Amino acid sequence: MAKKLFIGLIVIIISILSVSGYAMSQTGGTTPSLKTNNSNLIPAAAMENNNYISSPKREICGACAGTGWCRQDMCLKCNGTGVLVCKACNGTGECKNGTICPYCHGTGEIICPACHGTGGTRCKFCGGDGYYDPQNGDKKA
Repeated sequence: MAKKLFIGLIVIIISILSVSGYAMSQTGGTTPSLKTNNSNLIPAAAMENNNYISSPKREICGACAGTGWCRQDMCLKCNGTGVLVCKACNGTGECKNGTICPYCHGTGEIICPACHGTGGTRCKFCGGDGYYDPQNGDKKA
């Protein structure tokens, strides 16, 4: 049993060393670095006609400072407070049997699900994304 385990470990070590040796031979004796733009690391399909896939430059929305939420427009569900009275305990923080409410953790309030506690609404300029594409003039990238 121990002999089979030992042989299995030797086989695994040899296979790891042979793979690393192959990688070294393909890169001229060095391991490829992800920080350099080495042509061996870019797939052939991406190198076709030197066309690289690029994403548009996105800038932070100035109206919401990148949060995606605007406090100017008040959330109608919580009236801008960001919290609601816990319906499980009616705002007391305790259940009928005297234990702490598991939904509000004894506070009597829960975070508003409509505005996620911000008290505002989704930003109309960026659509709640927090970013926009200045090149196309799109509000939402």
